[in-house]
Amino acid sequence: MKTLMTERCVLTPLSMKHLPTMVKLYRNAEVRKYLGGIRTIEEVKEQMENMLMNLSWKYWIVLDKHTHHHLGFIALTPHHCEADIEISYQFFPDSWGKGYASETVHEVLVYAFSKLNEQKVVAETQVANERSCQLLEKLGFIIDCYIYRFGAKQVIYRLEKNA
Repeated sequence: MKTLMTERCVLTPLSMKHLPTMVKLYRNAEVRKYLGGIRTIEEVKEQMENMLMNLSWKYWIVLDKHTHHHLGFIALTPHHCEADIEISYQFFPDSWGKGYASETVHEVLVYAFSKLNEQKVVAETQVANERSCQLLEKLGFIIDCYIYRFGAKQVIYRLEKNA
């Protein structure tokens, strides 16, 4: 899998060396507020092992290009419906509101459309997760539908290649 770059960030392929970062993300109550709550260290380790077993799925750790500080995590995986590819992300609260998510999610979308030749990318988030909804809309996603899953109302967004 390819390392991606933006003006301020490096997106490096996920590996087990990133377990401490993933544990911090998955154990952060603010980060996990709309993502099913915090996970145990064992759950995170098991999830990472499963992630790394499927080489067709794409996972990146997002780092600040200059400080190498870990900012978050972005993934391209099959959506629950299995028909579409989904982009998902988690960023540490200290990086919120600084444009890192917008910048790096955009770069992953460019990769999905140009290198993977995807025709459509979806994203699912809780309706209550206003920050995530705003980010997706800023990036050009449009609402596809609403569903009730994971104990909450979800919105599924879509972005098509030639939109």
